[in-house]
Amino acid sequence: MVAETQKRKFLVLYDYGMGGLWAYLWSESEDRIKREYPELKNVPEPPLWMTEEVRARIEERWTFDIEDPAGWLTIPEKRRY
Repeated sequence: MVAETQKRKFLVLYDYGMGGLWAYLWSESEDRIKREYPELKNVPEPPLWMTEEVRARIEERWTFDIEDPAGWLTIPEKRRY
């Protein structure tokens, strides 16, 4: 389990041009996310179109820890350096 004093949860977006993948990522800082996942954009507040139901589904299904990525965060073609 992630200690909340060490990390916080960031809403991030991988925008692939014709859409995007949304997730929450536990990290110590936005700078670390930028270093390790430069293709992700930190989104400080959910966009207006994102209902609470949609946000909750993203949080439930697509929440990752930067120390232990899973799902689409591990796909090599999504990791453009």
